[in-house]
Amino acid sequence: MLSPVTATRITVAIDAMGGDQAPLAVVNGAIDAARLMPDIDIVLVGDDAVVASLLTKSGPAPANLTIRHAEQMVGMCDAPGSAIRQKPKSSIAVGMRMVRDGHAHAMISAGNSGAMMAAGMLILKAQPGIDRPAIATLLPTRQQPVLLLDAGANTDCKPANLVQFARLGSTHAATVLERADQATINAIKHAGLLCLSVDAATAAFDISFNCDEYSLDEVYAALKNRGLIH
Repeated sequence: MLSPVTATRITVAIDAMGGDQAPLAVVNGAIDAARLMPDIDIVLVGDDAVVASLLTKSGPAPANLTIRHAEQMVGMCDAPGSAIRQKPKSSIAVGMRMVRDGHAHAMISAGNSGAMMAAGMLILKAQPGIDRPAIATLLPTRQQPVLLLDAGANTDCKPANLVQFARLGSTHAATVLERADQATINAIKHAGLLCLSVDAATAAFDISFNCDEYSLDEVYAALKNRGLIH
């Protein structure tokens, strides 16, 4: 049984069974990370026998790298919601419950991103005022880094959802990136709006994109009224 995480050390749970060339690639990456960051505790979540065998082949494991057994795994072709419900002992579900129960500060998976979103909503639950999860990615640009939300979790959003994503992004920039240099924080602390097109007729690509129900102006106004865009 893992002890609850402490405030002095960060504990990260990693899905050992998800992603390209898993679990070998994930285990090797976790070993490198544990050696590079000895002040962080890393927990590989997956089939204990398989993960332990891979660790043994790599020599003595770093002291800050441990294993949490999970007898099931979520495949890349599994339906996200049903996978979490039908595979409660999967590495994704077990890792997410570690966060919920205070045994890890964060959970990482390179596997089924839809299942990660579903696990977050079903196990961790959404914060008050947030209806949907979003995938965030930090994009480098010629002048300033840009934090992009949503990067693939949702296909159909209302203006309120986009406003929530802006709030999530602003909070992420102010808290998670607080250790970054001040120029980086200043560059991404304001939200912006990116749209593929203003209507279906002017779409640059042949994509099923419905702009009839919600206009770009409506979304922009919602963001501006809440001080999230300038």
